[in-house]
Amino acid sequence: MEFWVLGSLDVTHRGRSLIGGTPRDRTVLAILLARANETVGVDLLIDELWPEEPPAQARALARGYVSRIRRVLRDSAAGDAAARRLVTRKPGYLLHVESGELDLLRFEKAVDDARRTMRAGNAERCRESLRQIRELWRGTPFTDVPPTATIRATAARLTELRMVTLEGLFDVALNAGQDADIVTELGELGEEHPLRERLVGQLMLALHRCGRTAAALEVYQRVKRRLADELGIDPGVELQRRQLAILRDEPGIRPHVPTVPADPMPGGVSHPPAATPVVPSPPVAHPAPVPHQLPAESALFTGRARELAELDAAGDGAAVTIKVIDGMAGAGKTALAIRAAHRLAHRYPDGQLFLDLHGFTGGVRPVEPADALDRLLRGLGIPGEAVPNHLDDRSALLRTTLARRRVLLLLDNAAGHEQVRALMPGTPGCLVLITSRHRLADLDEADPVSLDVLPPADAVTLFTRIAERHRPGAAPPDLVIEIVESCGRLPLAIRVAAARLRAHPNWSLADLLDRLRDHRSRLAELRAGQRSVGAALDLSYDTLTDHQRRAYRLLGLQFGPEIDVSAAAALLDTTPARAREHLDALLHVHLLSEPTPGRYRLHDLTRAHVVHTCREREREEDRRAALSRLLDHYASTATAAIDALYPQEAPREPFTAPDDGAGEPPSPADAATWLRQGPFAEAHARYEQARVIARHAGDRVGELHALIGLAAIGHERGRRDRAIEQLGQALSIARDTGDRLGEMEALCGLGDIDHMRRRPERAAAHYEQALVIAREVGRHGYAVEALTGLGHALRESGE
Repeated sequence: MEFWVLGSLDVTHRGRSLIGGTPRDRTVLAILLARANETVGVDLLIDELWPEEPPAQARALARGYVSRIRRVLRDSAAGDAAARRLVTRKPGYLLHVESGELDLLRFEKAVDDARRTMRAGNAERCRESLRQIRELWRGTPFTDVPPTATIRATAARLTELRMVTLEGLFDVALNAGQDADIVTELGELGEEHPLRERLVGQLMLALHRCGRTAAALEVYQRVKRRLADELGIDPGVELQRRQLAILRDEPGIRPHVPTVPADPMPGGVSHPPAATPVVPSPPVAHPAPVPHQLPAESALFTGRARELAELDAAGDGAAVTIKVIDGMAGAGKTALAIRAAHRLAHRYPDGQLFLDLHGFTGGVRPVEPADALDRLLRGLGIPGEAVPNHLDDRSALLRTTLARRRVLLLLDNAAGHEQVRALMPGTPGCLVLITSRHRLADLDEADPVSLDVLPPADAVTLFTRIAERHRPGAAPPDLVIEIVESCGRLPLAIRVAAARLRAHPNWSLADLLDRLRDHRSRLAELRAGQRSVGAALDLSYDTLTDHQRRAYRLLGLQFGPEIDVSAAAALLDTTPARAREHLDALLHVHLLSEPTPGRYRLHDLTRAHVVHTCREREREEDRRAALSRLLDHYASTATAAIDALYPQEAPREPFTAPDDGAGEPPSPADAATWLRQGPFAEAHARYEQARVIARHAGDRVGELHALIGLAAIGHERGRRDRAIEQLGQALSIARDTGDRLGEMEALCGLGDIDHMRRRPERAAAHYEQALVIAREVGRHGYAVEALTGLGHALRESGE
């Protein structure tokens, strides 16, 4: 029996296909094959088959799909032995296959063999590996199966594995002078993957060596145009060097001239025989005395005038100047650094070095300091054999080499201060520009340049410049403003939104805006090609410790625009000091901002990401517990604030809440500030928090107390219609649950609002009911409040 997933899904026995079935049957089989010889839990199958809302009978349905697959295997010509392949194993099922029976496993073995062959440098065996991988790959994995999370991830992994392996094999072939053997396949793959720069560079080299230099340069120009149009960027440094080397016809890339007759490869193409391979001499090194490594500037760079002016003023020659450009993911740090470096390059006549440290690059490990030093030293013309082995020695050699030279170093995408400390020059005259998502506070000598989102006018200009390159004409300004605001005025999000518009020629601006308005799906919409706002934020999240990740996730439960330390302490169930440490850690990596001391805010897109992350990775019971703690904190804080602000009206007993480190009761001034600027400053937040209790916590007493607290704040701020609605809900809950104190307090609140609105009869009725309850339960303070209110109401009604 053979199983096939590279291309369309199939199971065959003696050349006969065994499977048909419904799409869900095929999906379950595909998941089992993607995880062949592993136990696949029933819960995972349910999550994959029904990612939104599984039906009540989901578990039974999943069992049914597995039973049908097992029956097909049993009823096939393979007999009972095939049925025993699919076994029940807690907590789910295991499909057993041998390595030679599943094309996925054969492919992975071929890749492992190819890697060993590449390390050995055996060009002949690499040609065989190339042929084997080409034959095994029938097309995109699971191409005819609905794409669940497991299937998408497996297909993406295998596709990338194939491409990385092929590129490695092509390198061996190029080094062995087999340019003509692979140029056709390189061209075909280049059509499939036009933005894969390593592959493009290999195609350019093969074309040039085959005497097709014009075609090689045209490939470069085509890729350059496509990168600019689709991503708004230029080709990478390596591809630019490859084009320049072809233009100069440098010795290291000239065609190989075989010295012996060539044996034909399959297909009639010649290559040198294995016994006497023509191995080229290593490329002739031409270290430029003055390195010019800066990437090209983006033609779409917009704004940042203040930051550019600050960077232009950098460097007085008295000391090493270090500027750290930090900011959240997608803020445009690299684009700003490159623009500034080009503007400053003339001041540094001894060269400009560029190094991507890959601190936040998906699937790529950050560059080790020793490796970074090796690349910088080679860029400065130090031969490889002269580079020391140890980190400290390399750092010392860099300082020696840069002494008395004026060089600009651009270190992009740093993971932290540990990665860059050894790369710093030691004498005046050099400028170091560093970009990082982290605030590199441990570099005492560095000056920070922190990027916020774009100002509204610059955000509109950026979107308009990108959009009008493809849709000339004036865009409605109100729509553009709303689009860039939906993008949080984040440069990456604006570029991605414009790319989405470009990818759908029939969309109007209104169509794009409709897709961005729903905050629940906004991150999913802000994805174009390999660029994704959500993926960029994932990379920042992945750098956090476990405790910091939990703090980040739970911030998704905060519905106000900001949160303070004491509220965060309640949410995280920790002390204020520990909560501040977590908040500062998130601030350090730009997942939070601190608009005023002690108050922390999430960017709109970060809020969408944290809400999604909380929902996906935090257990339901933990979310409910955190919400209950947060709302208890707000209820007690609201009561304390109102009592401090209106002491004459404070006979009521405050709500009880766990000690969250709030300290002494607030002063009247602090209370007024909290009520007007704190977490209840937005009416939406008040309603959301009351709604969250009812929906998530299932705590009706907590809901009652929160509603009364929120209504009191609404009354104080003049939002009495909403306060009446909230008090009405509280009254209903109190009567349903038999909470006499809550009922009495809600009635007093309704009486107060009726009295303010000159409705004395209704106010008197509410006060009379509250008075009866206060006397029943022996709460004299509330009885005094009810009697006082009743007296005012009766006086106004003429009684």
